Amino acid sequence: VLVDGVVVGEIKEGEIIGAMAVLTEQPRSATVRAKTRCAVVKVPRDQFASLIRSNPAMIHSLLVDMAKHIMRLNR
Repeated sequence: VLVDGVVVGEIKEGEIIGAMAVLTEQPRSATVRAKTRCAVVKVPRDQFASLIRSNPAMIHSLLVDMAKHIMRLNR
């Protein structure tokens, strides 16, 4: 994960990326670049909203990921 060309983090398998921009309705704040070949699933904004409303486990996972990122940034 890069912000202004500076590495600020790493995404692990199964993590959700881009959620902050969707939830805040703001432009994305970082760029994610793959180090190796990988697969991603693009979920349109409206479908993402429906998905998190209907899936409490996804909301929990998203909150845990965001909390971990905030803790790393605070260090």
